[in-house]
Amino acid sequence: MKKNVVFLKVHKCASSTVSNIIQRFTMNYDLNPVLPDKPFIEGVWYWFLGRFWKNHTAQILPIPPRESYNTFFVHSVYNRRKFREIFPNDTFYFAILRDPVDRFVSYAFYFQQVKKIEKLYPVKTPFIFSKALSMHKIFKNIEQYDPAVDFGLYKYDIYNSSQIQQFIASIDKDFDFVMLVEYFDESLVYLRRQLCWTTKDIVYISQNQGGPKAGVKYALSKNDIVRIKALHQIDVALYDHFYRKFWKKINSQAVDFFQEVARFKETLMIIYSHCKYAVYQPPILRIPKSPWSPEFTITRKDCDQLMYSEPFFIMKLNLKMKDKYKKYMDGNQ
Repeated sequence: MKKNVVFLKVHKCASSTVSNIIQRFTMNYDLNPVLPDKPFIEGVWYWFLGRFWKNHTAQILPIPPRESYNTFFVHSVYNRRKFREIFPNDTFYFAILRDPVDRFVSYAFYFQQVKKIEKLYPVKTPFIFSKALSMHKIFKNIEQYDPAVDFGLYKYDIYNSSQIQQFIASIDKDFDFVMLVEYFDESLVYLRRQLCWTTKDIVYISQNQGGPKAGVKYALSKNDIVRIKALHQIDVALYDHFYRKFWKKINSQAVDFFQEVARFKETLMIIYSHCKYAVYQPPILRIPKSPWSPEFTITRKDCDQLMYSEPFFIMKLNLKMKDKYKKYMDGNQ
């Protein structure tokens, strides 16, 4: 089982759901996560790390000497040199991407850009993005949330096609695997196999989903899609590259891969129903063994962890880390 794992969160790519998986793994196996050293006060996003400074150790919670950091799952900007300084050489690096057009729509709803559009450019058709995209005003700062920025690209950098390919090649070299949102369960099963984790380690209940889409009818014209891709040229190239690589990896798996995926999907539905309506369920859910997993149980505690919000879970891990370090310091005075 591999326990040194770095997950790079990418905005609006189901990254909070993946983070919950790594947070549970960290908590349940008593590992050391890299966490921002920030106070729990209003207005301070203590679960965000951002870019590493020159003195990165001042940004993160300390651990006892002779111990190493094991996991990473908070919002940050990738910096190859800093990450290699923090984590052991055998660390597994992975990230997640989403179709750029679909991610754009998710961004527009989540950050309430749609409300601005409806106010500035009222239309009577479902093509609510067309006017705003043609004017290119509302989305002028959208690149700050692009996947390429999360991967370490400064938003003001300008790349030609050759430089874009060099940037993608550097990411390809550094990351062992890039998940795809559109094939989320397939990605997790592949990840489980690479890390030698159990099925229980990768079960999930979706976190931080979507935005206020209810009641809003929208559609995208061909020109809308062209304009969205033009806004995200680097990310289109990034996604296309890792889409092809993803399927090369999946197609190299054993013949039972999709059987495991099907079983995993069934297991997720059972766990979701059990945890969502726990008051009507027995206190312990037993998941029978399969060719890919021993039997395991889902307790009330497991359900709670599966549904913890990201800030709350990070706060619990933060307090655990501080308590561990305090005990070390108290014992060495």
